[in-house]
Amino acid sequence: MEDDAVIVINAEGTIMMVSQAVQKVFGYPKAELEGANVSLLMPQPFSQRHPSYMQRYVAGGEPHILDTVREVLALHKERYVFPMQLCVTKMSGTGTDR
Repeated sequence: MEDDAVIVINAEGTIMMVSQAVQKVFGYPKAELEGANVSLLMPQPFSQRHPSYMQRYVAGGEPHILDTVREVLALHKERYVFPMQLCVTKMSGTGTDR
């Protein structure tokens, strides 16, 4: 896991913490990512749709992505799109637990 890019977000999609690997993979320094919305790392149309996915989940909707590994497209700071594997896991006991 030490080479994995790890991003911790809150229920609103705000990036709370990133690992060093995230900085290498996406090209952003830690200070630019923490506090930003995670949709910054997604190309269109995914970045536009992500807030509604988060709202549905927070409102009690069925999570469609939790604990599965998916191939997704990501957006580098230099504005190029690249494929990556994504696994989303819910963390409890840190901040707002929804």
